Amino acid sequence: MEPLKRVPCPRALAGPLTALVLALASVVLMAPVPPEDPARDYSERMFIGQFNMAGGSDEYGGHGSEAPEALVRSIKGRGPALAFVTINEGCKDWLDYLDEQLPDYNVKFDPVFKNDDKGNPQPQPCKHDSQFGNAIIYRKDFSGFQAKSYELQDAVGHAQRKMLCLKSDSKRLVVCTVHLVSGEDHREQREQEAERVRRWLAEDYAGYTVILGGDLNDEPGSEALSSFYLSDYGQDAHGSLKEVDSPCGDDINARDSCRDGEHTHGELPGGLLGGINEKFDYLFVSPKVTVHDADATKSLYSDHDPLWADVEVTYPHGEQRSSPQAQPPPAASLPRYVAMGDSFSSGDGAGDYYPPTGDRPEHCKRSRNAYSQVIASRVEGALRHDPQQDFVACSGAKAKDVLNDIRNKHLGHLDESVGLVTISIGGNDLDWANTIVQCVRAQFYGPDNTPRMPFPGLGETCNNIIKKVVDPKLGGVLSDLQAILQEIKMKSSNAQVIVVGYPVIMEPTDRAKDCVQSAGQLVPTGMRGDVRDATARLNKELRAVAEREGARFVEPAPNFEGHQICGEGSEWFNGLHGDEAPFHPNKAGQRGYASAILPHLNAPLDDD
Repeated sequence: MEPLKRVPCPRALAGPLTALVLALASVVLMAPVPPEDPARDYSERMFIGQFNMAGGSDEYGGHGSEAPEALVRSIKGRGPALAFVTINEGCKDWLDYLDEQLPDYNVKFDPVFKNDDKGNPQPQPCKHDSQFGNAIIYRKDFSGFQAKSYELQDAVGHAQRKMLCLKSDSKRLVVCTVHLVSGEDHREQREQEAERVRRWLAEDYAGYTVILGGDLNDEPGSEALSSFYLSDYGQDAHGSLKEVDSPCGDDINARDSCRDGEHTHGELPGGLLGGINEKFDYLFVSPKVTVHDADATKSLYSDHDPLWADVEVTYPHGEQRSSPQAQPPPAASLPRYVAMGDSFSSGDGAGDYYPPTGDRPEHCKRSRNAYSQVIASRVEGALRHDPQQDFVACSGAKAKDVLNDIRNKHLGHLDESVGLVTISIGGNDLDWANTIVQCVRAQFYGPDNTPRMPFPGLGETCNNIIKKVVDPKLGGVLSDLQAILQEIKMKSSNAQVIVVGYPVIMEPTDRAKDCVQSAGQLVPTGMRGDVRDATARLNKELRAVAEREGARFVEPAPNFEGHQICGEGSEWFNGLHGDEAPFHPNKAGQRGYASAILPHLNAPLDDD
């Protein structure tokens, strides 16, 4: 497919954001600087992804452009560090759209066929009028790839199964996507297909770094998956690859739990065991690839969830990307990124905290997993961020605290060197998390802490509790936020300022009725609806102040869809019992925050 030509944007970029826009653009266009010593290997940190777009699904395959539009947002949100996405059940028109909307990427499409009654292969259609197949989306600076398609044997009544690989001989790198046959009736064939893949990788790509993504249609402990897992994983594994989303990460061993992880497709009934996960989508890499992080995120337009990973790949010495090399600007000249706010910004509840600093006597619970730290790693080369100086969010901080610290020059050293400020504030002023805890407790305990069981849900409604606690304080919070934004504007006029809203903590629909969240606490449906409504109202008020002061407001709720407490996917929040920082985002939740914010860096204010 031929990419669309770039068209110059008619909107002039002027004013205080120009420096940051140009710096961020340099990241997009910049290839890593090769090592000065040509005898040294060259490592690159990148993001990779795997997604079954469900073009063959009766429920999702007939949709219009929602699926590719959502994938475009996901790819752009992960920034230029995203190198490869392997695709199954893609539709040609969807992939053409991706090719048009992603000018920095190429799309290699591999159609699949199905034999007719006479044994002649015919193009397999999606559930709408478009050809069906696999694909690999790859960044354009990875040039010189050679494509090869491998045909797996056909199953009666099923579309042809194939593997598509792109290899670079100079980088000794191969990226493959594979889709194995589905169904219990085809388990033996699936095992044969998996063995073929293992053999092809061993024979054709010996000595290459392998990235393999695919819908493998089986569970981690299955015989088919044993053909992929490195033997160190145990359970008769005899493959050569490491799985990025294994709970064991890079610490591979023969524990049963290492062949496990987040499911990406449905759940099988499991009685008292609570369900058996179908982990159908996988990303495998060569053992020498370093896996920094991996996560499955929720998709609204497929019955599969996309899988993403942060990895580091080492190329042979002397090798570098073939695109023109652009030197990064000196670090000292880059605009600074300052992250301020409350516990939702500090990462309280996400673990791995920095040691306390001198700006506050108490421990601010600043996590290395906080969304600001994820963002800082994504924009490295365009912005500089020193956690000791620029990460000033603090658990427990109220709006008045932030305002006083800015005025007293104790917070973030705001000046004209700052190019980006992110802030979430107001939750502590409104006692937001504790109010939610009160909502839960009121359903089960009276004022004297006597249990209401066995008839929970008879206590004061969450809506009434929120009104009594939150409403009297809201006006003061909004006034303080306005003053904060005005102070930032005066001290750092070159900065883009992003006010981050609060996510909906609990899945609000009555789909699951009352549910038991991960920490064992029953959460009534009506209460979840009250929390949703209150969150939406709070964010609406915060947005109004932000936009009035020329700041951008980011609504995180869509990114957390399905991952709230009682949601369909993995929970991105700590529970009420047994977790620190109840109802605060965990590590995965902080990454969800980052994915919501990244697409808005330097976006026009009227582009919502």
